Amino acid sequence: MSRLLRNLVIVGVGVAMLGGAAAGALLLLHRKRPDLQRVLIETRAPGSSPEAMEATATVPVERALTGIPGLVDMESLSAQGRTLVRVGVSPDTPLPIFLEAARTRLTDAHDAFPLGLSPPLSSIPPRSDASLHYTVDSKVEDVSSLRTLNDWDVRQVIERVPGVAGVATCGGLVKRLEILPGPARMNAHGVPLSAIVDAIGALPPAGLAMHGEVTSLEQVGYLQIGMSDGVPLPLREVARVAIGYAPRTCTALRDGKEDVVEGIIDLQLGEDPSRVIPRVAETLAEVVANKLPRGVQIRPLDFALPPSAAGVGRTPSLRLRLSSPAEVSLPAIAEAVRRTAEVTDVLILKGEVPGDGMWHVAGDLEALIALDPRSKRPIPAVALEIADGLAKLPGVRYDLSTTAGELPAELHARVLRISGADLEQLRAAAEQTVSALGDVRGASALGVVRDDDEPRLEVKLDSKRLAMLGVSPQDAYLAVEAATGGHVAGSYREGEKRFDLVIRSLPPEEGGAKDLGWLTVRAKDGGLVPLSQVASMEMTASPTVSRIRRRNGARFLAVALDVRGRDMKDFLAEARQRVAEKVKLPVGVSLAWEDEAP
Repeated sequence: MSRLLRNLVIVGVGVAMLGGAAAGALLLLHRKRPDLQRVLIETRAPGSSPEAMEATATVPVERALTGIPGLVDMESLSAQGRTLVRVGVSPDTPLPIFLEAARTRLTDAHDAFPLGLSPPLSSIPPRSDASLHYTVDSKVEDVSSLRTLNDWDVRQVIERVPGVAGVATCGGLVKRLEILPGPARMNAHGVPLSAIVDAIGALPPAGLAMHGEVTSLEQVGYLQIGMSDGVPLPLREVARVAIGYAPRTCTALRDGKEDVVEGIIDLQLGEDPSRVIPRVAETLAEVVANKLPRGVQIRPLDFALPPSAAGVGRTPSLRLRLSSPAEVSLPAIAEAVRRTAEVTDVLILKGEVPGDGMWHVAGDLEALIALDPRSKRPIPAVALEIADGLAKLPGVRYDLSTTAGELPAELHARVLRISGADLEQLRAAAEQTVSALGDVRGASALGVVRDDDEPRLEVKLDSKRLAMLGVSPQDAYLAVEAATGGHVAGSYREGEKRFDLVIRSLPPEEGGAKDLGWLTVRAKDGGLVPLSQVASMEMTASPTVSRIRRRNGARFLAVALDVRGRDMKDFLAEARQRVAEKVKLPVGVSLAWEDEAP
């Protein structure tokens, strides 16, 4: 596989999905089995629609892996330009043996993938359901500096603590070095974008990094990317180099401030939180004393742990997972929670963070709620009052858990999964289900979980035109990726810190179909071909789907609801009967509640 292809088709562990906010996005489609080993396969084809990604990447991966001994389940998410398939492997199956079998299957199925795409796979380190949270605050440092401090001076130290599986960061601005080519100047010198990628890739690798590394803006500017009239052509003749920031994928709120930097510490599977928490607390204190500038502080939230980790000497806390329409702001949610007297602290996270929680997409929220340890009121009663406050916000769905034992069943969101092949049939069945449940007493915040999206640019490569003109599909994908978000081509070092080196070919306000069509790619005869000659491009005004979810080989939609003011057992009995009477499912479409087998 070429260096360029390795850069374009990459693997990540729970990388954030592309696309805009998804109002009312699904929180948790089913309870993930913690004992399963997890393998993640990610494929990228910039500009491709969710439907195209499903057909050309998701389905071939699922078919290739089906039947491998040890495979328990498969989940997938197909979005604009990217697809993720997450596989659950039996704990009794040696993971190296499964990975080898999966690699062989994917290699054998290479012809099923379009235009030379070849998705790699990676195992996900086993992690506990327990997580610890903190924020990095300062009255003088900006959010970019705080994000860099956390990623390099805090996170890397915590990850060395025994019992810690990893640390993810939410909020702030992620610094990166951007190469901004001018398409007109590139065309005038006859230089394609791939020449810049190759020049960066030819640099000495940084340690174990896959990309070339640079250490100064000047070094980038003098990179030779080709010849012009017999004279070496430096990058600075066709591109500008500047410090920039990656698009935001996650924001956090605390104390009414909507842009704080949050650290999320995952524990290793099987670790005793009562042993790990003191180690983390001691490490955080050392970091504050020795590594952070004056005025910067780390504020742990009372660590939110699952019920199985109760009794570790921490303040009682609640974890609230919810989805919310776009018009309901984070401060409004925080205010509704803080009205309960026992609540002493609230930290709200919105969006996507690294991890293997691939069902968490933009629009999903998670609130961590610390409670006053002096309170005499039972935790379930406090949780019910918080839920009553949230119920006053239209369209908000919630799911509450606690470190102090079980909560009433009505505090857990209920989800019905409707599975089948045809999206229109699934939508019709989902709407019927909502109608059937609408007059069941106790149903609250009822609705079809939809991934709404803003207009987006869709690009379809023409394989016949590519072959006729001798244009590499990877070069075409590179042009699309660089124009629609940026292509990571290498790394930029400042001392011990490394940041992504990104090629971004059009200004943020451009990148539409007309502008993108003028970008050029190299043909087999050495000439440059406008991208519009090998691809069709259009802005979709009202996309029908922004994300396609599958489980065990079948598409599905979900209906979510909360239950208020009624015994859960009685509610479910009536709800199941009402759905059975009023919902007529077509052949090939099935319906299951989240606690039932698929």
